[in-house]
Amino acid sequence: MTIQVTTLTIVQNRCANRRKCRSCQLNYPVVAGILILGSPSEQINVWDEVSDNPILNGVELRKLCDLLSEKRNVEAFSLLLTPAGRGNLLFRPIHQTSTAMAQDVEILRPCREKKSRVPLRIQWILNRLSCGRLQQSCQYQLADFILRHAKDLAATDVIRLFYGDFSCSEMANYFTFRFGQPRHLAALAIASIIKERSGPVLDLACGMGHLTHYFAWREEYQRQVVGVDRDYFRLYVAKNFMVPEADFICQWVDRPLPFPSLSFDSIFCSDAFHYFLNKAGSLREMKRVLASNGLIAITRFGNLEQTPNEGYELTAEDYDRLFGDMKHILLGEDELIEGYLKKRKANLELREISKELREQKWLSVVMSNEDNLFCNQGCFSEYPHGMGHLIKNPIYSSKQKASSNRLNLKFEFPSEHYAFEDQKYQSYTLNKLDISPEVLSSLNSGMRINDLQDLVEKFVLIGVPKKFIPT
Repeated sequence: MTIQVTTLTIVQNRCANRRKCRSCQLNYPVVAGILILGSPSEQINVWDEVSDNPILNGVELRKLCDLLSEKRNVEAFSLLLTPAGRGNLLFRPIHQTSTAMAQDVEILRPCREKKSRVPLRIQWILNRLSCGRLQQSCQYQLADFILRHAKDLAATDVIRLFYGDFSCSEMANYFTFRFGQPRHLAALAIASIIKERSGPVLDLACGMGHLTHYFAWREEYQRQVVGVDRDYFRLYVAKNFMVPEADFICQWVDRPLPFPSLSFDSIFCSDAFHYFLNKAGSLREMKRVLASNGLIAITRFGNLEQTPNEGYELTAEDYDRLFGDMKHILLGEDELIEGYLKKRKANLELREISKELREQKWLSVVMSNEDNLFCNQGCFSEYPHGMGHLIKNPIYSSKQKASSNRLNLKFEFPSEHYAFEDQKYQSYTLNKLDISPEVLSSLNSGMRINDLQDLVEKFVLIGVPKKFIPT
């Protein structure tokens, strides 16, 4: 099973009975490497980040196909960049020539001055008067800038541009500081079990591919990794900056999946299942495309008994009944994080739902028909969060010490909202520390020295994709 996609073009769905099959007469757009599936009249809507309700109608798929057939690629891309929050109508992506880079290539220098933002009421009036033309102009400039400078940008540049400068959204922090988050460690405790398997992996609601990157990192057997998400921009970042070797499809994740039965050895879904309205239908599809002895892992879905509530949560007992026709184990996030910090994988020994589990807000589940899977999985040979290109954890601000060439690091939450969501982060990290020149030079050269492993275990250094931060 292989999905072939090309950049900024159109693919047509065909089968042996295409003359009788109406769906095979549809064109599906592929924009910047992302295949978008749906009916011709379906819109790529913008969704509220908290309530998960649609807040703005997006472009129709037939419109994207028409634009691509007319070679209006930038316009097609721009229509998929509708701001996720309150758009900044004075946003202008600007750049300057960097003499430090080869051939003086132009690199990103975003306009981030908050004083330049339009007040909400004035912006609303401008939007009404211009019928959205100002926003469309901003979107086009952003799309043109990203496509022209993609080779010189990093994931964090594009995230900051779209979510930070253009959309005025907290999601910039969520994705920039995701590596090392408590929820990410809990997911890795289970993802590490999938990592050891050799078959194809499906990452549902993959977002920007933070965990897809882990599945695809240094795979000797070249297994295929496929990500599916409904948010186009996040998939664009995943494909073009985070995990270019993986395939990505933009569609609703709780709809029928576009894969043959028994296609995947492992299916993973993190931090999204409680937003699925059709949970039972989604599970049926997961089981359909799962191999006979495959594994389904769903991490961090909300427990209705614990507030605040998000999406369409269930109680632990209701989740247990939902998963009941397949052997499974429910786990709490606290247990997963505690085990991870001791270098332990998830303990999959079967057990009843406990009082402690009912009192946890965030739950996870592992399902499989393979009896041998449900046991204590042991320890990591190396921490999963250290796999990738090692960098200083972005959660640390840095300052050069005047008395030496050592770098002083300080743990700082990027916002009050982020601090509320990830309070546990500070419980396993250092508040302040200095990094020696040897560590800095080792990071810059890509080599590892003995001190680095200790800093990885303290979450001062983390592994990321090569194009996650600017070089």
